[in-house]
Amino acid sequence: MPRGFTEAEQDRIQERLYAEAERLAASRGIRRTTIAEIAEAAGIAKGSFYRFARSKEEFFFELLERAEGDIRAEIDEALQRAGPEPEERIQVVIEGATSVLSGRPFLRVLTDPEELAYLARALPPERLAEHALGDVAYFEGILGDLLDDAGSDATGTAEADAAGSDAAGALSAEVATGVIKVLALLPTLEGIIGPAVFPAVRDRLSRYVADGLARELTGESK
Repeated sequence: MPRGFTEAEQDRIQERLYAEAERLAASRGIRRTTIAEIAEAAGIAKGSFYRFARSKEEFFFELLERAEGDIRAEIDEALQRAGPEPEERIQVVIEGATSVLSGRPFLRVLTDPEELAYLARALPPERLAEHALGDVAYFEGILGDLLDDAGSDATGTAEADAAGSDAAGALSAEVATGVIKVLALLPTLEGIIGPAVFPAVRDRLSRYVADGLARELTGESK
């Protein structure tokens, strides 16, 4: 019977699995990437993969959450260096979000609706809901003071937003998070906008949105 992995070996193998899975998925997509390919690239047997994950889909979702955690850490570090002005702090968050797809090609794969639907079908709905709530909670934590100052219902539901938050002039954490996520998808339009002008378009749009969100969150002029 083959010996088990030591704790140090498990850590090293886990890192190799993450790295190889991200590399393979970035070039081939999640659906076309197999467990056998990931295991071989990481230097372990296919059967050993299941010591590290229950399924390929769960493993890739863990990889997504890991990548998002890295990006949040980078945003948090940038916020430590930013000034107290709302526009500047929101701009830092937006810049971090818009750099996501450029810095992690694997995440660009998940802008494909079919790839995203493939993962969603294989995962428990409560896991997906928990992930979505985590996104909102993260951005709510960053924007919380501004949301409170504006008198927004930061704990409101998406249904409440759809029912008329805009009409009431309130901006919830869910809506603010959605705006930032839309900006994170900008790199997928680089080919349409044109590589030569894309950086200027991205930066200007980011400034416009940061200024607008800051004004709304702090209750300044509408």
